Amino acid sequence: MAQHLKDAIRRCIADAALATFAEAGLEGATMAAMAGQAGISTGNLYRYFASKQALFSEVVPDAFVAELSGRLGLRLQTSQEVVDVRELAPGHPYLDASEALLDYVIEHRLQTVIVLGRAEGTSYAGLRETLVERLVRAALDHYGRTNGARLGIVLREIYGNYVNSLVVILRSLEGADEIREAVEGYQRYHLVGLDALLRSQAV
Repeated sequence: MAQHLKDAIRRCIADAALATFAEAGLEGATMAAMAGQAGISTGNLYRYFASKQALFSEVVPDAFVAELSGRLGLRLQTSQEVVDVRELAPGHPYLDASEALLDYVIEHRLQTVIVLGRAEGTSYAGLRETLVERLVRAALDHYGRTNGARLGIVLREIYGNYVNSLVVILRSLEGADEIREAVEGYQRYHLVGLDALLRSQAV
């Protein structure tokens, strides 16, 4: 078989695997389902990947998660001196970091869906909770609030729903422009509510 044909089949398998893992997760996905979506036999799939775990590691590598985490960290870091994102001038580090993070998420749409919404049974199973905790901590630090039990519970619910909504958007939409519009619209709604909550003296 010509090498370019093998490469094409491998890419087809990877695309099928990403779609299947994003829909069913590692535990729910089967080699047969991925082979069927790729349009090849299950036996042929095993010629390229010895196991489901090997295929998962191929399409959701550690390097992707490390890059995603790094871009999120930069966004959180640049947000600490921001009072109101609506007043920032173009080119502000926070806006640049936010744009870079969103670009990366859109470019790796299904990988993001998998690690944040379908990671059960993988080494990334705790990533969603870790992300939520980072967001909670950053919000508390930004507003100079202590992590009281009640406020912590409320913020974990808010940020849990925020991450869930991001996963739904990425899973439901495919075009970069429509994803960007949906995410940015949701973020505006989220930031207004969060600001009101954390400035409130009642919490």
